[in-house]
Formats: sequence, structure tokens, C-alpha cells
Amino acid sequence: RHMVLETLRPMALGGMRDHVGGGFHRYSVDGAWRVPHFEKMLYDQAQLALACLEAAQAAADPSFAAVADDTLAYVRRDLTHPDGGFLSAEDADSVPPEHADDPGAKRTEGAFYIWSQAEIDDLFGDDAEVVRARYGIEPDGNAPHDPHGEFTGRNLLYVAQPLATVAEHTDRTPEAAQVVLDGARATLFEARSTRPRPHLDDKVLSGWNGLMIAAFARAARLSPLDQPARGAALDAAAGAATFLRERLWDDERGRLLRRWRDGRADIDAYGEDYASVIWGLLELFQASGDPAWYDWAARLQ
Repeated sequence: RHMVLETLRPMALGGMRDHVGGGFHRYSVDGAWRVPHFEKMLYDQAQLALACLEAAQAAADPSFAAVADDTLAYVRRDLTHPDGGFLSAEDADSVPPEHADDPGAKRTEGAFYIWSQAEIDDLFGDDAEVVRARYGIEPDGNAPHDPHGEFTGRNLLYVAQPLATVAEHTDRTPEAAQVVLDGARATLFEARSTRPRPHLDDKVLSGWNGLMIAAFARAARLSPLDQPARGAALDAAAGAATFLRERLWDDERGRLLRRWRDGRADIDAYGEDYASVIWGLLELFQASGDPAWYDWAARLQ
């Protein structure tokens, strides 16, 4: 248990997690979890949310459940098709905001996610010192590993100091520092939303959706959320399962299909797709009590 918790905790506090928009980047390129490859994959969100929910149970630590809920909120907002299926990924590269109006601008790693100290100071004024202390903001940038020079003068957000230390270093009470940090995320999110976004990979893959259905269903059953939030998680799981059944299930042949995009589904599913969708449906059955999901899981099996 100790090994699991001491792996998940620095992942959640480090730069591999998106501290503004939620969710996790694909992997870290350094041993301290500070510098990520900024791509975001659906299957990572699913498996990390499940791992965090189980960690919250095993350790009786609600902070892990909060990370799971935050990750699921990102998927609902940015990786969900209007008709319910979950989309595959967001790219790592995007056009830097200072080149937003240049049609020939080169996309660079993490441009959507990184910040200069000047941007932080402009956004927060007298409260900027709290945000800088919390997220490790440095005048010349804070990337400990930058072989391609893409983060020069920019900062990758991570939880650099606990709240008590932030308060002490900025001559505030912990309560006052927390008030600043509570509002900082929304301010950063709003400012970031004006930047060119990374490309969205909007295909729907049945296997990856199965994993994500399992994560939402488990959250609906076990997360310490209020009832409306649990209902939203259950709706997300059921919406994706309905999407798969209506668009990626060939009832006449009794076959699951692997991928859907822009109205077209094709490629017979692989073993991993069946396994993941069956697992998601069984989790959804346990969370909802609807036997239709169990019946479809049994037919897929």
C-alpha cells in the first residue's frame, strides 16, 4: 500500500497533472514527475481515476478521491462527445499564445499549459506571490529538464509547497492563502481558455470507453461526492455505454466494433475491446442496478 500511495501522490502533486484544467498528461520525462509529455490520453484518465479511488479507500485519504473526481470532471468537459461517447486524446503540441494570429506558427510542446512569471503577476497582482509560491513559479522558468529549449522562461505548474509553508513565506494566515488559491484556478482556467487549444483526437474507441465507463461507474458508487455529483458520474457512464450499444454494436452479427468517428463505425473489435467494455458494463450494472447492462455484458462475453 505504501508503494502505491507514494507513487500516486507525487504524480498528483507534480507537473504530470493539469492543476488548472484537471486530468493527467501522458507521462513524465524526469524522475521527480515535474516535466510531462503533455498529451492527454483517455485510457490514462480512466485508470488513474480508478487507482485514486481505490487509494482513497485503502488509505482513508479523501485527497485521492478529490484527484479522481477532478480527473473525471476534465473528461466530462473536454473528452465527451455531445451524444455521450468518450473521445480519445488531446495533443501535446499547440500554437504558443503569442503566435496565435500567425497562420504559419509552429506548434510547440506544452504551449497551452505553461506560464511566464509576468503572466502570473499580471493576473493576480498583490496575490501573485501566493500563486508563485504554491506552484513553483520562477522568473526564468522552472523546468528542470528541457532538452529542446521549449520551456525557456516558462513555468510548468506543480504543487511546490504545502499551504502552511506558502502562508508563512507570504506573511498570510493559512486561511487567507487558501482563499487566494481557491480563486486562482478559475482565474488561470479563464486566461488559458483564450489560447489556441491542442488538437483533439475525436474518435471513439470501444475499449478505451469501456475503461472510462468503469471509472465513472465506480465513482458513482464509491466516491464521497454529494448525490447530484454521483448522479452526474452515473449519467456519464450510462451515456457512453448507450453510445457504444447504438453505434459500435452490430446486433445482427453479434459483434462489437472497435472505432467510431464522424458517423462511421468499423473494424471488428479485438479481445482487449471486449474485455474492457464487459468490465465497464459490469461496473455500470453494479452502480445502476439496471440488468440491461449485465445482459449485454453476458452477450459480449
